[in-house]
Amino acid sequence: AHNGGGWIVDVSNPKEPKAVAWVKTDGRHWGVEIKDNYWFLARGWGDLIIVDIKDPKNPKLLYSGYGPNLSGYIVAVDNYLYGGGLRIYDVSDPKKPKIVYNKNLGTGQPFAVYKNKYLITAGRGGVFIIDISKRTEPKIVSKVNLNAYTVYGRQLDLSGDIVYVGSGSYLYSIDISNPKEPKILGKVYTCETNSVVVYKNYAYSLPRVGSWGFRVIDVSDPSKMKVVQEIRLGGNDMDEENGLLYTANGLILSTIEK
Repeated sequence: AHNGGGWIVDVSNPKEPKAVAWVKTDGRHWGVEIKDNYWFLARGWGDLIIVDIKDPKNPKLLYSGYGPNLSGYIVAVDNYLYGGGLRIYDVSDPKKPKIVYNKNLGTGQPFAVYKNKYLITAGRGGVFIIDISKRTEPKIVSKVNLNAYTVYGRQLDLSGDIVYVGSGSYLYSIDISNPKEPKILGKVYTCETNSVVVYKNYAYSLPRVGSWGFRVIDVSDPSKMKVVQEIRLGGNDMDEENGLLYTANGLILSTIEK
């Protein structure tokens, strides 16, 4: 998804991905989330977009908001959608979403949910663990002082009890098994992570500029992470599905472990 709309792509054959539908919208889309049969798009210069994708070849635009700017990652939990800042939408009725919480907590963007109870966010102010057991009454329970700001990408990923976050030129591992007392376990040089994805025993660090080097990091021991491969590749963002890495610039990569 980007300027002017969002695409639905058939990747059943990853070697030959095919666009099967396009939804025209206004604004620039910075974040995407899918839950059940609904596709949520966070829109810069605008608000939330909700699309029914029950039939992927015939998506239906259900809601196009023109409220406050909603740029950045979004995360769905139950019938709620969490956006940066922090903003919470009730999306139990996808045709009529409602903002039920909107305060500038300085917590950056939401990237992950831990044990269905904690929202993990990151930004310039640090890495935050937020208690969302009461979905519309978020409470910050702890913070790690790392500048995890990025313009576009997923600066943080969660694997088990460990959060992996890009900060400056390093990838950090943080143990959050005790959400009130997170502990940094280790760090490894990555040269400006723009997006990080963890799959099995490896983390994948994508820089914004190709010459900085895409890195594969062995995280089997989070306290002794080590780079095992480097490729000349960059991009704004990436995600993992079924052992494949999908980058925002259209490349599909196979992970080391599938």
